[in-house]
Amino acid sequence: MRKKSKNKIICLGYLFLFILFSVTVTCYWGLKWYLSTYHVKFAEFIFTILSPMKGTGGDSVRDGVIYCCPRIAFCIFVFGLAYVFITPNKFSKKLLNLCYLKKWEKSLYISSYVVLSLLVVGALVKILHSAYFQMGIDQFVKQRREKTLIYENEYVPPKNQVCLNGKPRNLIHIIMESMESSYASMDVGGCLETNLIPSLTSMALENESFSKKGSIGGYYPTTHASWTVASIFSQHAGIPFSFPIDGNLMNERRSFASGVTTLGDILKDYNYNQVFLCGSDADFGGRKSFFEQHGDYKIYDYNTALASNAIPEGYKVWWGFEDEYLYKIAESELALLSESDKPFNLTLLTVDTHHKYGYICGNCNSNYVDRTSNVIDCADRQVANFIKWIKAQPFYDNTTIVITGDHRRMDDALRSEYKNNKRKVYCTIINSPVKPKLINHERVFSSLDVFPTIVASLGFTIKDNRLGLGVNLYSEKPTLIEQMGLKQLNAELSKHSDYYFKNFP
Repeated sequence: MRKKSKNKIICLGYLFLFILFSVTVTCYWGLKWYLSTYHVKFAEFIFTILSPMKGTGGDSVRDGVIYCCPRIAFCIFVFGLAYVFITPNKFSKKLLNLCYLKKWEKSLYISSYVVLSLLVVGALVKILHSAYFQMGIDQFVKQRREKTLIYENEYVPPKNQVCLNGKPRNLIHIIMESMESSYASMDVGGCLETNLIPSLTSMALENESFSKKGSIGGYYPTTHASWTVASIFSQHAGIPFSFPIDGNLMNERRSFASGVTTLGDILKDYNYNQVFLCGSDADFGGRKSFFEQHGDYKIYDYNTALASNAIPEGYKVWWGFEDEYLYKIAESELALLSESDKPFNLTLLTVDTHHKYGYICGNCNSNYVDRTSNVIDCADRQVANFIKWIKAQPFYDNTTIVITGDHRRMDDALRSEYKNNKRKVYCTIINSPVKPKLINHERVFSSLDVFPTIVASLGFTIKDNRLGLGVNLYSEKPTLIEQMGLKQLNAELSKHSDYYFKNFP
């Protein structure tokens, strides 16, 4: 009876190891897939997994499942076989008898238990090592212990810094998912041999991209501004998204960065009609809360399109609806906005170029062998057609168009094709009445500088040409990157700031 009790305890111990091993292996392959696919650091990883998944594109989840499940199943199967063979049961005892090892039964069970325990411990150490160093947890912890005074020394509160000269201009801000200047060819400042964005390249060269002649330009993403919600926030507020990581259920918060004055807040004070348009669920990542609370934007998203019959009932692809529908809806919204006596601001976010590898729509060609290149080529043509349509409208003369990417690609597509590591995010301004003071000059800037530059492009005068941590690129004033370098700026933005947590959330 005592022997049966001991065997039961041993079996329960093995079962605990089996469960622990299964969880560890699942985490290991999940982490390995995430790191190899998205190449992100700890802060962004935490934001992603803790954010509400409502509105998430199904392809990303499916790709993860396809990658992880066979590997996880194989590891668990092997471990399960070991469990069956070396735990006290009828099968293992018969096996020991056949191998004339009955007298070593106790020692073999103890040895196997030790071996399996070491295997589980090894797997745990491996995943902790990968997470700690590859995801930059070590740097994250170190930097969060340090304090920065960058906000005390450099931050300029936007309130009362801006005044309008003349008639207010309309704004159309097109934020293109994962759109890099790097997709252009090397002869115009890109990173590829073949130019995947000829139309966007022409727009940058013919309009204002704050670069030297013949170069497409672009901005560098900073710390805490390298994913969509963070980039939008940075471009509209001039500060990075450095709020506490507590689940980031921004869509459930009553207050989204109430201490921050944004582009939407400024334009609201000048009586702008403002609309945010996206082809996914605007709740994702708190975008709806941000735009509603900072500028009283009308939100037009996937759910709105369904309710208004702009897309067929039950229709859903990718993250909601593709950019083909987005631009058609944008044209309708612009027609309505232009009928009002008030100036307008239409901000739209594209989605087809989202990782992983992008979405092939009905407008995509097959000019390239890989899916991502064809998606980027399609996005380039579609935005060019949209800009062409805008230019033919009566409201165009009094409208500034801003085209920016939100961040660099997060997947591994085109990674082997890049010929240098100077990857920049796309940024061009069309039809602004303002001209830069530094002509044929390569400005080195970030998404922080997009905020005051957009404000200036609408004809506003900015006191000292600074808002937030950003600098008006039309002026001669140097950006923070030009003053301290990108590496040092990122280091400062990674540190804890008493000023940030006291004044912004």
